[in-house]
Amino acid sequence: KGLAGCLHKVILDGHVIGLWNFASQSAAGCAACIQSGEQTKDELTFRFNGEGYAVLYRPSSGPYNKYVFSVSLKFRTLDENALLFLAIIIATPADRYVSLILRNGHVYFRVGYGRESLLEMTSLEKHNTGNWTIVEASRLLIVGKNLRKTYLIFAGVLKVEGEARDGAPTPPPGQDSLPDLSDALFFIGGVPPGSLGTSNRLDLPGSFLGCMADIQVMQDGYSPLRGQSYGVEAGCEDSALDKASFRGRGHLQLPSHTLERRNSSFGFVFRTLQPTTLLMLTAFRKLFSKFEFFNAMDGNPKQGYYSVSLHDGQLDVRVDAGIGAAIISPRGHYNDGKFHSLAVTKTGRRLELRVDDELLGSAALPKKALVVRTQGVSGGLYFGG
Repeated sequence: KGLAGCLHKVILDGHVIGLWNFASQSAAGCAACIQSGEQTKDELTFRFNGEGYAVLYRPSSGPYNKYVFSVSLKFRTLDENALLFLAIIIATPADRYVSLILRNGHVYFRVGYGRESLLEMTSLEKHNTGNWTIVEASRLLIVGKNLRKTYLIFAGVLKVEGEARDGAPTPPPGQDSLPDLSDALFFIGGVPPGSLGTSNRLDLPGSFLGCMADIQVMQDGYSPLRGQSYGVEAGCEDSALDKASFRGRGHLQLPSHTLERRNSSFGFVFRTLQPTTLLMLTAFRKLFSKFEFFNAMDGNPKQGYYSVSLHDGQLDVRVDAGIGAAIISPRGHYNDGKFHSLAVTKTGRRLELRVDDELLGSAALPKKALVVRTQGVSGGLYFGG
């Protein structure tokens, strides 16, 4: 029988599935639920999934002081480069705005006054440490008078935890260049695709992965869930990250796992354009020498390893229990920039490789090679290098 009830939220592989985007439905049809159960969540903190955004508007009824613009928030992340906040009017040239981003872990505050006049300030310390960080940033215009003339002082202040910095835009703008953001859109944690056109003239980083709280713009509090949002949810409970990106010079190390005698398996999803690269390796920190390898044929237990790599775009899977490697190298190229799901299963000495749910090859370990031992919780499982 079909479901009699309500579906509140569907998430597949971390992506929200739109419940109204169906290809077909039963004759009885589906309708919106009158009421559905929902867990009470903390709506003071918000989690961004690294692919989302929130779009908010300034209340039209509130007063607006064009001489001062301020934004403050708390964030917690390990992201190096991400958008925290952007205020901009889409209908005008994209050279008058206020932005707050992370750049190489530093908090970067920038105000565009138009005509290439910019206020730019950066924190001295990195703050992508996974700890809560309080940021306050403001731009202001001070209008003064003396006996002879009126003078203008454009200034900016950036406070990050205990660090405070001030600065001024260069070249100095005129009074008519003061950004009027009374009707601006506020983008928090990211920007919807295509919202700012096809070019990235503002040199904005990608979406934010982490948590935010206490978001205030010109001393008014804002909730990312009160406007248009995607990839944002209330609360900030610790959760495991299941994605990692590599720039070609790093690696990720995790606790390793022994491939047991009877049934074991490992797998992951990858995407790359590199023709030749190491995807995964499980090994002891110091592999045995060539001399020890040849002496392993006497049957004494030796250190083993298993690895997955690409050579000229083709997969190369190797599993060695210490007395000789079993190799599976199927045809086909997988450096096409698309996601591919890889799974290796071990049943006794027999190995099978599946890519995108298709069996592509099999091999057998040498006799007596039943267990592939690793160093366990101390590490030894490497991804990306």
